[in-house]
Amino acid sequence: MSASHLRDSREKRKDCFSDQIKRGFVDHLPIFVILGVYVFSCTLLKVFAKVNVFEQLSFYYQFYLDFLSLFLFLFLALKTLLYLRGGFAGLSLLKDEFLPEYLSLRGLGRFFTIWAILPVFVFTYSSFKHTIPQITPFHWDVSLMQIDQTLHLGYHPWEILQKVLGVPQITRVLNVCYNLWHLLLIFSLFWMAWSRRRQLRMQFFVSLALCWIILGSLLAMFFSSAGPCYFSEVTKESNPFLPLFSYLHSIPDLSAVEVQGLLWKSYAQGHFLPLGGISAMPSMHVSVAVLIALMGWRVHRLLGFALSLFAALILIGSVHLGWHYAIDGYFSILVTVLIWKITGKLLPLSGEKRVITT
Repeated sequence: MSASHLRDSREKRKDCFSDQIKRGFVDHLPIFVILGVYVFSCTLLKVFAKVNVFEQLSFYYQFYLDFLSLFLFLFLALKTLLYLRGGFAGLSLLKDEFLPEYLSLRGLGRFFTIWAILPVFVFTYSSFKHTIPQITPFHWDVSLMQIDQTLHLGYHPWEILQKVLGVPQITRVLNVCYNLWHLLLIFSLFWMAWSRRRQLRMQFFVSLALCWIILGSLLAMFFSSAGPCYFSEVTKESNPFLPLFSYLHSIPDLSAVEVQGLLWKSYAQGHFLPLGGISAMPSMHVSVAVLIALMGWRVHRLLGFALSLFAALILIGSVHLGWHYAIDGYFSILVTVLIWKITGKLLPLSGEKRVITT
């Protein structure tokens, strides 16, 4: 090959690399803008004032890095098995479709772009969540409890659930599901970060960012509340949840009770607890579970059904375990679906087939 051909080849590779970078930036521009505005706004509110930013960011990066290897192993193993089902034709697709699409500069770029900005966003959200009681002290708990009672015809929702779920074995299952929420969120984030479904991928991440900001920050500040587990701590009213917590505390080593105590201790001492903070209304556990279910329906109806069932268990568990008032979850569902639909209108999703693909 002549020197001129070598130069032309190098220039083409440079142009290709430059185009990939530009396209990746443009594709993620809505997320960059949302993240920038969110971080800037929170900085103006000085939510990082008492936090070692670099130390906490390193924690979040390490946290997501710890799950990365497990996700990559499961994802690559599953995709390989799916391709191998097709025999020799599947092997050909593995080489011609999977490797260039996922292990190319473009594929790795879209994955690690999300992975790189995710800890910054979660840290900002967590910092704001810790600051909410300082900006607006908890004052909605009594009203939320009364709204719940009105909506459920004079009964507290936990009383209704207790008649069916008030068995330690069932409570433990719901507690496990509630804990699995974190794992589902992380794997969904990684899965969508690597997804070649560009429009669905962007709708998911833009919607998730807006849910965290609108529900988890702005509305959480407006409806500042601590939740049933801290009702006696933040109100002077008689506590209708005492029988529920008497039951929960009777179950040995129930992690929900232990974590609730840890969060309150951190709040009372003014310590920043990574992945911590206290905020009941709206419920981000329910919001995120519903958002993941909405994404699942776009991929396959069986996946959507399974994830919707999980979201229902999160809603039930949030009340039965004393984390949330029922209205926290109902409100989160309505706003999350609204955000998803509006984002879908802004990011048209035509032309996507409902098949199992990533």
